[in-house]
Amino acid sequence: MIQAKGIKNKKNIRAIYNHNKQVRQKKETEKH
Repeated sequence: MIQAKGIKNKKNIRAIYNHNKQVRQKKETEKH
């Protein structure tokens, strides 16, 4: 149970990280 929760958290962290990366790229393209 705890292990599955940890895997889910890792996926969430990766999803948040990817989302932040996309937002940052969007801001960079708007700046130019």
